[in-house]
Amino acid sequence: MDDLALNIVILPDKRVQNTAVSLSELISTKIETEFTLNSTNFLPHITVFQGRFLKTGLKSLKKMLKDAVSRHKTFSINLDAIEVVYETFISWHCIKCPQLQSIHEDIIEPANQHRSTNDHPTINLKLTLEDQSDLKKYGMIRVNNRYTPHITLSKLIDPKDKEILTKIIEFKKITFTAEKMALCRLGPHGTVQEVLETYSFVSRSDNM
Repeated sequence: MDDLALNIVILPDKRVQNTAVSLSELISTKIETEFTLNSTNFLPHITVFQGRFLKTGLKSLKKMLKDAVSRHKTFSINLDAIEVVYETFISWHCIKCPQLQSIHEDIIEPANQHRSTNDHPTINLKLTLEDQSDLKKYGMIRVNNRYTPHITLSKLIDPKDKEILTKIIEFKKITFTAEKMALCRLGPHGTVQEVLETYSFVSRSDNM
């Protein structure tokens, strides 16, 4: 293949990673799911952009990411509600702050230029017209002003099981400091299977 399936993400801190894995494990013990998060090949993450990218443009893509991240300082991310979206995806939502939106917008257009011409994903979901437009232009749904940052905890096999979630999940709202982004290998259902390279946001203490 001349291209790679990659996910550009924000990696949460260890506390949030462990909490996300614990929630995913709990869900998977009660409901049949497509995957369970772990610390090796199903890593908790917040997707900024994903798709298939040309191998020949990988060096340029990495430089673009490094330059983009260097323009942003560390910032706080608040995680709150857990709900099922698109019938089967169990999402732990982030409150969309200006910093998250800015990073997404700073990366999506230049990253989209590195996408492979073979990147024509088909998604087995009930898509809105806006989703279909996003998918055609970017190979990803809910982008730009529709960007909805979240950590996917798992994916239901049977959509009817979403009613059970409210009975088995207890969680507290969590805030963490986003310190780095990563270029990762994209797995099935939007998962992260391997971290290829990380990029650190500018520490606020560096500017004091």
